[in-house]
Amino acid sequence: MHAPHILWIGLFALCASAGAQEKLNAPVQFDGASTSLKPCQDGDNQTECVIELEVVDQGTDSCRIKLVDPAADLVTFRRLADKWVYWKIVRQPVGAAYRFTIDGVAFTNDWPPKNFTGGKRGNDLVSFRWKNRFRSVGVFKYTVTVTNETETEAPTRECWLDPWIRNRA
Repeated sequence: MHAPHILWIGLFALCASAGAQEKLNAPVQFDGASTSLKPCQDGDNQTECVIELEVVDQGTDSCRIKLVDPAADLVTFRRLADKWVYWKIVRQPVGAAYRFTIDGVAFTNDWPPKNFTGGKRGNDLVSFRWKNRFRSVGVFKYTVTVTNETETEAPTRECWLDPWIRNRA
């Protein structure tokens, strides 16, 4: 074979393998339908689960996020490799339109992302997800951020919550 042919074949193989790797790492379509999953609990979660949130108005210009299950402040996973962890706003004030910001669940001590990848807000705007790659054992701090911004209204409130996820061997 001539050198240009070998170079062309090598380039094609490299592109094909990069495309296959990208497809392998691409998350499944996420529409926010995570409510059929069981709620995450502190302990040995070994399946995908959802961390349920409640947003509470506090006066005219502030809000607060609460965990539906207060024990979800520290959620422990044991060998949960390549599984999705979901967050969902399941309760909010009547007439309110609280939603996750674009970076609504952000890990603060996993940079660059190794343990948690593929973070994305759901199409319904009240769901979020990250894939737990379980690359290392440790405790990971994250921040949940929601706002009352809508398609036509600028936000007047933004609130935060700072829970933890632990990966155990």
